[in-house]
Amino acid sequence: MQGWDFVCITLSRFMLNNIYETREKYSKSENFIDLISTDLSKIYSYPVDKLNSYIKKYIDNRVYEPDSKGILKARLAISNYENSKLEGCKIEAENIFITASTSESYNLIFQTLTKSNNTKEKYEVLLPNPSYPLFEELTKYSNLDAKYYNQVRDNNWEVDLESIIKNITCKTKFIVLISPNNPTGNVINNEVFKKICSIANRNKIVIIIDEVFNEFTYENEITWDMSGIVKFEDLIIFKLNGISKMFALPDFKLAWIEIYGESTKKEELIEELEISNDMFLSANSISQNILPDLFNDIDCMKDLKNKLKTNFKIINDKLSKQSDFEYILPKAGIHLILTTKKEYSVVGKSLEEIEEIFVSKLIEKEEVFIHPGFFYDYHDQKRLSFVMSIANDTIKLTKGLDRLFKFLTTFHG
Repeated sequence: MQGWDFVCITLSRFMLNNIYETREKYSKSENFIDLISTDLSKIYSYPVDKLNSYIKKYIDNRVYEPDSKGILKARLAISNYENSKLEGCKIEAENIFITASTSESYNLIFQTLTKSNNTKEKYEVLLPNPSYPLFEELTKYSNLDAKYYNQVRDNNWEVDLESIIKNITCKTKFIVLISPNNPTGNVINNEVFKKICSIANRNKIVIIIDEVFNEFTYENEITWDMSGIVKFEDLIIFKLNGISKMFALPDFKLAWIEIYGESTKKEELIEELEISNDMFLSANSISQNILPDLFNDIDCMKDLKNKLKTNFKIINDKLSKQSDFEYILPKAGIHLILTTKKEYSVVGKSLEEIEEIFVSKLIEKEEVFIHPGFFYDYHDQKRLSFVMSIANDTIKLTKGLDRLFKFLTTFHG
């Protein structure tokens, strides 16, 4: 199931909308432009000759090496790479688990750390708002309740620490930090991170850091300062990443979990995760065996990074020359939120319905597709909000933005 199909099925449980049908009707057209695509393999193809050589090397020396944490040389490659981007501590291969996807990583953590819950009440997960709908579904799948903390638009989408504290209850088990964030593009700075660590430690809450867009930055390179976590005796941090975005290889299905912290429960958690991961061993051997080669030649991803930076500049230039949308440029990642300057009010229609009408009509009139803000549970009083992706063919991106700006001038709700 494609990500967009999943979102539509999810949303259909809560409200009727015709966006899905409209998109399907027009998506095969040569003029159709998808401005919310997140499949990086559509704009960058990893060099086939390199992949063939990596795979051939594995096939020529093929050995089955099942390991409950994942093949050791793959974990060592992850460890070496991550340690080049960490400050204040090191991650050892023994504290890394390999999975088939980031979604599976979430599920593995959620299921393993909550299976001993003998109460009738569900544990809670604190998620960022705005947030991609998949995360709420992941929590439901693991029989958890989703609660939300705010990212403040007027503060460059920075995390609202007070809203984290306000929403913590005796049932709060996890805080999820998505950095770079989807859809705001915010990167959590290390001072805020340290404060979140203190809050989590004080309340015995596990932190999960999702950094799948970590490679795609438009300001400074991202480093996590873990030096302060040694003073927190009850803190466990899981950091998630994978090759789907990093190497534009979503079809190779490989992700990982890194475990940090000084808690005495850490070793016990690792043992429990080993048991859980060992039940399925779903990450395939080919992807694990070629991972060291991918990291050894990570410079080949410069073409993709440069393409995204070019698109970023185009978006910045075009948005700066128009007067109908407000926006905050992302610090990293591939998403951007646009909010109309104009307020919309239609008798008998909610803001969500007006956004839905806008997106459907945009497809019909201009054959351009973006996401409405309510998909991410984002609302801005009487103004409309939309989410778009930077990950697109540069020519299509330019044409899509021109059509979007043109359509907004004719839309009245």
